Amino acid sequence: MGTIFAIDILTPLGVAISVLYFVVILIVSFSRKSKELFFIACFSTLLCFTGYFLSPDGDVWKAIVNRMIAIGGLWCLFFLNIKLFRSLHKSRKINKKLKAQKHFLEVSKRSMVSLLEDADIARLEALQAEKHFEQIIESAPNAMIMVNAEGKITLVNKMTETLFHYRRDELLNQSLELLVPSRFRKKHPEHRGRFFKKPATRAMGAGRALFGLRKDGVELPVEIGLNPMETDEGPMVLTSIVDISDRLRFEKANAHLAAIVESSDDAIIGKDLQGNVLSWNLGAERLFGFRAEEVVGKNVAVIIPENRKKEDQIFLEKIKKGEAVERVETVRKNIGGAHIDISLTLSPIKNKIGEVVGISSIGRDITRRKRNQDALKRSEERTRLMIDCALDAIVVIDHAGLVVGWNPQAEATFGYRPDEAIGQPMSELIVPPEFREGHRKGIEHFLKTGEGPILNKRLELSALRKGGQIFPIELAIVPILTENNYEFCAFIRDITERKKAEERFRMAIESAPNAMVMVNEAGKIVLVNKMTESLFGYRRDALLDQSIEILVPQKFKGKHPASRTRFFKAPKTRSMGAGRDLFGLRKDGKEVPVEIGLNPVETDEGMFVLASIVDITERKQSEDLIKSKNTELETLLSIIAHDLKEPIRSMEYFAKRVHDTLGNRLETKEQDYLTRISNAAVRLRRLIDDILDLSSARRAVKPAEHLGGKVLIDEALSRLEGRIMETGAQVRVVDTFPSYWVDRIWATQAIYNLIANAIKFTHKGQHPEIEVAPFESEGELGLAVRDRGIGLDSEYRTKIFGLFQRAVGREVEGTGAGLAIVREVAALHNGRAWVQPRAGGGSEFIITFGTHHLMKGEQDESADQ
Repeated sequence: MGTIFAIDILTPLGVAISVLYFVVILIVSFSRKSKELFFIACFSTLLCFTGYFLSPDGDVWKAIVNRMIAIGGLWCLFFLNIKLFRSLHKSRKINKKLKAQKHFLEVSKRSMVSLLEDADIARLEALQAEKHFEQIIESAPNAMIMVNAEGKITLVNKMTETLFHYRRDELLNQSLELLVPSRFRKKHPEHRGRFFKKPATRAMGAGRALFGLRKDGVELPVEIGLNPMETDEGPMVLTSIVDISDRLRFEKANAHLAAIVESSDDAIIGKDLQGNVLSWNLGAERLFGFRAEEVVGKNVAVIIPENRKKEDQIFLEKIKKGEAVERVETVRKNIGGAHIDISLTLSPIKNKIGEVVGISSIGRDITRRKRNQDALKRSEERTRLMIDCALDAIVVIDHAGLVVGWNPQAEATFGYRPDEAIGQPMSELIVPPEFREGHRKGIEHFLKTGEGPILNKRLELSALRKGGQIFPIELAIVPILTENNYEFCAFIRDITERKKAEERFRMAIESAPNAMVMVNEAGKIVLVNKMTESLFGYRRDALLDQSIEILVPQKFKGKHPASRTRFFKAPKTRSMGAGRDLFGLRKDGKEVPVEIGLNPVETDEGMFVLASIVDITERKQSEDLIKSKNTELETLLSIIAHDLKEPIRSMEYFAKRVHDTLGNRLETKEQDYLTRISNAAVRLRRLIDDILDLSSARRAVKPAEHLGGKVLIDEALSRLEGRIMETGAQVRVVDTFPSYWVDRIWATQAIYNLIANAIKFTHKGQHPEIEVAPFESEGELGLAVRDRGIGLDSEYRTKIFGLFQRAVGREVEGTGAGLAIVREVAALHNGRAWVQPRAGGGSEFIITFGTHHLMKGEQDESADQ
């Protein structure tokens, strides 16, 4: 500036040099320091005018005008430059904000797309689950009806139409009372209302006779099971209805037969193969003088004379071979030692697979028969009545194949009256044409050789009814030696209904949405359905009679037979390999992830197990995706928690510094604001810690230690020692506690939260009174924390176990996450957590750690299965 001024005062007019002042102003204008810029501009103007007075003489007015124009232009340029600079600076700030908002919008967009994709997947899974549920209901062997809280029918299956004779559209949206007999209809809505208030899976009307009403007005005896369900449309109940008409008829017939046996005049004795008495009817009491309680469990030798022991051993050997001893005259003795002449019939008692397991002995006092023919006639009449009352059709033929006996059940089964059947060839009456020649040859073969391949056996054959109808029967033929020749007694049972039931079972298996495989005790496959072929890639004939290990991956085949044997020793319906990943082996060698349900089935051929196999490949893929998303969310949660804790700690620190530094100079209101800031920061930090604890509880592994309850309680109390002393709380712990199979850290945390909760929620001005006691109910083990605090209204007893749910306001410190953690810990141990009122005031919080607790060895065995 000094050089410019020296040149200016040496120039006559100074106009050109004044431009240099402008250059200086222009350069300085780019500086951000506006005050310095203003001072330099003023100083340059002052120098410009000073230069005029000190410069050589010239044209004065021209110099003045030129300098005035120059200086005015300089100042105009100066202020335009300032305005331009500020506009550019403001524009740069706006662009920076726009970039930040654009980045935020991009991140938000990606998050929304991800959430929408997850929502679509969830909707698809929900639709698939609903479809699968409807298929299961439709294929159920029982009538299934779903009813809402208003008693309206919302769902029925095919078996419901069959049972009640209504079409589906006639039942849907109708009142359930449509299917209830009129005498029960008035009280039924009241019963239904009580059930919906306290829904629980149970049998309906336990111990009482229940009836359903068909469309035609016929009442059916039924059994009903109730299963409550929570749906998007509100609470529902799924009702399973079983027609028990056949069962009642069977039970009635069995009771009738037992009454016949018990009232028989013959001595009917049941024995095992060692001669021990298993049953002893009134006829035996009358004949031998011993009461049933005196001989049951003892050897039958008590009524056998010494000289007849060898004879009895011969009878026993025949029975063991499956042979019957028919109407043998022998001698027995009564309670007084007197000998009695009796006619004895011994028959083998066989189990379902044909093994002889006992002896049925029928003894008749023939002394009376010899003395009194009338007694014999009455006995024969009783025998005839027994045959007439038999549930099976009994047909007796002679050695020529002609019918000589035809009971009422035979008339009902085949349609012929006795006068139409007696004297006719049985083969012409009830044997289908294609079997008649074999029937004739069978009789001839037996009469020549004394052997018959179908005698004394139960067989399933076809029979011919009057009118030409062919139907399935179960047949047992027993040869009877008479005075002249043999007769043959055929016991025939119509098994049409059983065959229909078997066919329905086969159709249900075939139409099942899952692969169904039935296996016998030897591990051989005896039944598969179409879905099995589809899942494993085998044809049906390639699987039947093969070992089940054909479908087991190589790495599991070695242990599988032993696991199968253990299951057959103690069969029960359960999932296979619970808690482990299971795989099936396809024909092409590919392993498929599966879920397997095992159902033991008792049949005439022995014990079978029906395995339901579900391909869970898609589910596994979905689970893997969910796990991946959860891992990302957990990572995000940890990052957010970490980033939030930093400013919170700063808030706490600086609030404390301000309080320590300016506390005495602040007004009461300002100190209150500062305290609120500090308390809010502390509560927010605790809230973040509780959320992280809750997240950790949900990701915790299953229980791994067997610990005594006192150990867990002592650890929790040691952590609460300071708070107990501060509040003057009295904590009483019961002396004896069971051991629990638990995760030590989380079980202690749950107990800590319950006791801390009891300390907080007490009446103002009172010392907390707390009791910790063991809890056990129906196999559930846990503990109860009881207090004398403020108690809870019924509406909060469930809510308070939710996250951030509190029954009081902010006057009691806490985040509302403590009881949510307790609930998660209970779920981790397959247990429950709940609260109930305590007698005398206060509350009782209960946590259980599951219904059973396996020791380590037992766990390993369960895992092998």
